[in-house]
Order: sequence, then C-alpha cells, then structure tokens
Amino acid sequence: MRVWVSAPSRLHFGMVNPVGANGRIYVSLGVGIEEPRTVVEAELSDSLVVEGVQRRLALRFAERTAKAFGVYQAKVKVHSTAPRHVGLGSTTQLALSVAYAMLTLNRVDEDVPVVSKALGLGRQSGVGTYVFERGGFVLDGGHGGRGSFPPLVLRASVPDWWRFIVVIPMGRGVSGRAEQRAFEVLEPTPESSKLVGQASSIVLCKLLPALVDEDLEGFGRALTELQETVGSMFSGVQGGRYNPASARVIEVLKNLKVEGYGQSSWGPAVYAVTSDDKAEVLAGRIKKRLKMKSRVFVVKADNQGASITMTG
Repeated sequence: MRVWVSAPSRLHFGMVNPVGANGRIYVSLGVGIEEPRTVVEAELSDSLVVEGVQRRLALRFAERTAKAFGVYQAKVKVHSTAPRHVGLGSTTQLALSVAYAMLTLNRVDEDVPVVSKALGLGRQSGVGTYVFERGGFVLDGGHGGRGSFPPLVLRASVPDWWRFIVVIPMGRGVSGRAEQRAFEVLEPTPESSKLVGQASSIVLCKLLPALVDEDLEGFGRALTELQETVGSMFSGVQGGRYNPASARVIEVLKNLKVEGYGQSSWGPAVYAVTSDDKAEVLAGRIKKRLKMKSRVFVVKADNQGASITMTG
C-alpha cells in the first residue's frame, strides 16, 4: 500500500496581536493557495527511511512523528515542496505531509492540531495547520497560555473567481532562532496597543464582512490597511513596514492600483488579490515593471486543504 499526501501552500495575512496587548497573543489569519504544493509519498518498510527533496528536514519530522505516535515502519519520499523561508509556510506543510503519510500508512487517526503540536508547530501562528486541515481563509485565536494550541476561530471559503498574484523576489524572510528573537523583543507599548486595536477593528468590521459578501474591492482595501497596520508593529524588527526586498514589489503594486496587497509572513513573498479576468494581465505588467529577479505567478485559493489518497 502507498499513501500520497498533497498539501497547499499558504499566504499569511499577518498577526492581529503580535505583542500580546489587551488579549490573546499571536492572533493570526491567512489563506491556502493551490500552488506550489508539497507532495509526499509513503509505503511500508522494515525501518524508517526518508528520501527526496528537503531530506534532512523531512527526516527530522519523520522521527518526531515516529516517536510521538509509534509509527516506525515507513519509507517516505518527498517529491516536492514550496520554496523555504520566503513566506509560503513550507515547513508546516512539509511536517504535516510527512506525518500524515506515516500516520495514514499505519492506520493511526489523529486530529491535525494534536499532530501539529506534537511536531513543535504552531508556537506562534496556527494558520498553516488549519490551511493543511481545511483550506480556505482561516483565522486563529492566538495563544491563551499553558501550552495551548491556537484554536480555529473562523474558516471560510474564498470565492472561486478571486485570484492571488504571488511575487517572490530574491531574498529570505526571518526564520528559526532569528524569528524567535524577533518575537521576544516585541512588547506592548501605548503605540503598539493602539495598533492592535486598529488591526482588530479592520478584521472584524471590514475584512470579514467583505469576504462573506464576496466584495473583492472592500476585501482588498481592508487587506491593504491591515498589512500597513501590522507592518508598523513589526517595523522595528524587519527594517521597516515591509521586508526590504518586499517593499520594492509593494511599490509596483501600489502604482498598478491592484485591489489589495501585502507581504506574506516575514516575506519576501508579496501577493496581490484581484479577479480572474484581470489577474494574468496584471501579472504581466508586474513582471515588466520589476527591476529585480523574481518569480511571478497567478493562483487560486485552495478551499480543500491537504488531500490524502491510498493506492494498492
């Protein structure tokens, strides 16, 4: 028997409360996208074997899965992943894809947040976990202390006619220990507390109603406003409101007057939201105006989450 797992990437729309002011810390939101995908294959083996792309990282998560759930008999092959450290959530999708390939192969049924926590994921955001589990737009409830995992507050499907233009310029986002240190220096101040209130209002009073109403222009305006607000909270640890590599792309998107835009996680990946009839033309204009080497592609939201299939 073979098990195949195919998981979407995710765009991270930001943290409403990265400083822990007036409520739960790290409340986050984002969306699953159909490409690039993480694809993992597994079959029974006498021992734990891992091969393919990102082998060392995949092996680390395979060993954690084996230890946590007692599933040691698996040969795992990673066929593809999203690029690492650019803001598409590649680590979470790889970790959960490897874990669920092994768990499904050994007929172990476990909830995704439980597996995610066992693998050491979700220490800040739960967005990647819920995108893997359910796809679509997700909002998590942040951390409430005592080692809790961020609960899922809202999951909604993204309209089929909406598109995201993703731009990945050369560069890397903050990750690993550097990311942990960055979060440690973020503290509540009168200014940051005010920004948390503004971000919360944008999400509740503008962004979510526009999503439910399929109001693309309203959603785009709210998303841009949210990104500016959240970026101000992170400006001291990422060199400005946006990652320096992302900022140059943002200027292009501003000039093109797209419906909405932002930086995914720490960047450098940047996205614009628009309609299906305009996306390819806009993507072409972005490519022409960029003065740096970048990957530009158009993608739909993934409203399904990871798919798991068995053969043989």
